Parts: sequence; structure tokens; C-alpha cells
Amino acid sequence: MLLLTVGLTNCKLYKDPPSTEQIAESALPPNTLIPDHWTADATTTQDVSEDWYREFDDERLNGYITEALDSANPGVVYRLARIRASESGVQLARAGRAVYMDYGAGYAGSYTSDNGYSQNAGVGLAISWEADLWGKIAAGIEAAQENVVAETHQLAYTRMSIAADVSASYFTIGAQYDLLDLGYEFIALNQDIIEILKKRESVGIIDQKEVYMAQAKLNEINSIVKNTENTLQESIRQLEVILGRYPAKNLEVSWRPDDLHGEVQLSDPYSLLSRRPDVRALEHQVRQVFYLREQAELAKYPSLTLTLTPGLSTADGLFITPVASLLGPILNGKSIRAQVEQLDAQQQQLVANYGSLVLQAYNEVETSLNAAQLLAERLAFAKEAAEDYKNVYQIALDQYSVGRIDLFDVLLMQSQYLSAELDVVNLKLMNYLVRIQLYLSLGGALTN
Repeated sequence: MLLLTVGLTNCKLYKDPPSTEQIAESALPPNTLIPDHWTADATTTQDVSEDWYREFDDERLNGYITEALDSANPGVVYRLARIRASESGVQLARAGRAVYMDYGAGYAGSYTSDNGYSQNAGVGLAISWEADLWGKIAAGIEAAQENVVAETHQLAYTRMSIAADVSASYFTIGAQYDLLDLGYEFIALNQDIIEILKKRESVGIIDQKEVYMAQAKLNEINSIVKNTENTLQESIRQLEVILGRYPAKNLEVSWRPDDLHGEVQLSDPYSLLSRRPDVRALEHQVRQVFYLREQAELAKYPSLTLTLTPGLSTADGLFITPVASLLGPILNGKSIRAQVEQLDAQQQQLVANYGSLVLQAYNEVETSLNAAQLLAERLAFAKEAAEDYKNVYQIALDQYSVGRIDLFDVLLMQSQYLSAELDVVNLKLMNYLVRIQLYLSLGGALTN
């Protein structure tokens, strides 16, 4: 019986799970045409880096991301706890292969017809082991292991999201500082104009209307600056919260908007499926349910349990009783079929979600690549426009000084010049934010 049991244990009736390509093929609509590659039109390209944030070459940013990825981060703590729970699930699944042992003791006494008294005391063990005849226990272990891998990928995606959030906040704060510097510069320009106007007014060259007009423009810029200062404080506090600090508004940012060089190019569409941690996590969830479905399907086959009960008795001395029990489902067939159907439906849901996530991943990459190209072109135009408006503003000042135009025209040119400079700063920031989104959409892991 033991040799037969060991031989049957090596049988495996559950099927192997589908591959990544098979899951993707079944998840995506039949008419989905995925391009062979994505191309960035820029002449300079670079490979996708694992620790992509280091390519921004900002040591302070690197330090903040390292701090945010610390194991004390609530998001990281949550994912680590999920991994530990899933690892416990593997141990629990493997316990099905373990030998179980129970113990017991008893005492019995009785009177006989001749007024005699007999008694019997004993102690015994119950040792049992279920043979995994068809691979039902093995399928459960595989399902639990797939869950561990899925949770590990979820942790990787959480870490990438944290790095992206820190980077985006860091660059946004830097751009807000740059906007403030620009605002202070234009405040100084208008203060100089007001001083000139006051002198001219004192000698009767102009009337007070122009002074009020210049003062109104100065107040308008001051209002914009104060709003930017408030937004900056909010951004700093938000980054401190991401880092796990108290929002005390004492965080430093040294970066200022600069031109972003190089483009990212990925040539193999299926490599996206292997790089995206969130896609990989859902893929392994599909496989987990696949194994659970196989395990439920195998429950309709008989199970074999070997039991050995050694013990001691005052009546019989040492006794050993081996028992082999072969059991199969008789009345619970409907329950097994219902469980299989439920897992079938759950797997279909996960495959559908997988298809949606894959399409969304491709959309994020395509959108980011396209946005990066258009933003680079917009930035080039914005820089030229800002330089042109600067020249127009200088000419307007010269014309005003000789009385060829009035102050209204000067302030109008100044507004256009300021707007163009603000546009340059914002477009530089948007280039960085799109690059962060592109890195996040392409996936990968962080070795930090």
C-alpha cells in the first residue's frame, strides 16, 4: 500500500498555467493590433534604467527618494505585510503534505456479575498522512506561491509610484521657486517704472492716471506672487508628508527648471508586459486563480489517507493499528461544480482586467512619448516667443521714454513678456513630469 501510494503521489493531473503571451492574447480583443515597436523621433535615445530617477542627476532628489522608500513608509509597510501574509499562505498550503499527529488517553471501569471490577487505562497517538494522489495539494501550493509573486510585484509598483510622486513634487517645487524669482524680477521692473512716473508727475509731465495704472499693474503681479508663495508652501508640505515627515515647510529644493535631454525608446512591445510590476502582479493573480481552479477540479477524485495509531493499554499492552482510508466525493458533487464555476468566473474577471490594464499601459507609453515630442517642440517655440517679447518690451520702453507711445502700451508689452516667460518655466516643468510618467509607464524595478 505504501509503495502504491508513493507511486500515485507522483501523478499530476492539473494543467500548466498559460504563458504571458497566451494570457495577453486571450485578454486583448481579437482586433487589437500592437505595433512592433514604439519610436521616439529624437535622435538621442537612452535605455530604460531601473533606478531611472538617478538620470536626473540631482543628489538631493536621490536622497529624498531613498528616504521615501524607507521600510517605515506606510505604503511600503502595507505591501511588506501583504507579502508576509502570502508567504504564510504558502506554508499553510504545504501543511497539506505534512504528517499530522494527535494524542489521547482514556480510562474505563466496570462491575461484573460476580461483583468483580475490571478496569482499563490506555494512551495512544493518531498519526495520519494524506497522499497527494492527483496533485491537488501541489496545485494549492502553486497557487499560494503565485500569490507571493503577485504581492512582490505590487510592492515594486508601490515603490515606483512613490519615487514618481517624490520626483514630480520635487520638480514642481523647483518650478514654483523659479516662478517666484520671475515674479520678483517683474515687481522690481514695475517699481522702477513707478519711481520714474512719480518724478515726471512732480514736474507736471504726466498726470496721475499713469501712476495709478502702473501701481495697479504692480499690485496685480504682487497678487500673483503671493498666490504662488501659498501654492509653494502647500507643495513643500505635501512632499514632506510623502517623505513621512511632519509638514513643517522646512524642506529644501535646489533644482530649477532646465532643458531635458535624451529620449526613451522601447522596441519590444512584450517587454512592457514583463517590466510593468502592476501588469506582472495581475498576471500572477490570473495564474493563482488558475491553480485554485485546478485544485477545485481535482477535489472530485478520491483521496487517500494513511493512518497509524500506536498506543499502550493496561489490557493489551502495546498495540499498533495501521489504517488506509480511501474516500471520494459522493454527495458534494454540486458543491465542487459550483466552486469550479465560481473560480472560472473569477479567472475571466481577472483576464478581462488584465486586458484593460495592458491596453492602458500601452496607452500611457504612447501618450507619454507623443507628449514628450510635442512639449519639446512647444518649448522651443516658447523660448523664441519669450525672447521676441523681451525685445518688444525693451523697444516699448525706449519709445515711451521719448514720448512716442503711452504707458498703457508699455504695460501691455510687459504683460505679454511676463506671460511668455511663465510659459517657458511651465513647459520645462511639464517636460520633466512627462518624462517621469514615461518612466513609470515603462515599468521596471528600483534597486534602491
